[in-house]
Amino acid sequence: MYTWDGTDQAGKEVEPGSYTFVVEATYLGSHIVLFKGEFDTDNKEITIAPEPEFNSGESQNRDMIQEVTARYLPAS
Repeated sequence: MYTWDGTDQAGKEVEPGSYTFVVEATYLGSHIVLFKGEFDTDNKEITIAPEPEFNSGESQNRDMIQEVTARYLPAS
């Protein structure tokens, strides 16, 4: 699990708004799937089901990586 603290690379809090994230998943080092999702910092806690943006690999393993979810948990 990856947790983002809402800050940029310099450690400063980012501006409120919409953000896009990308998750790369691999299976056996040869099958790669990129999932892309969006969230808005104005939302309360939300669970996001990112959509696959790219899917490569052997056909027998093509659907091995599924049901990826992400959660946005704003700081209290």
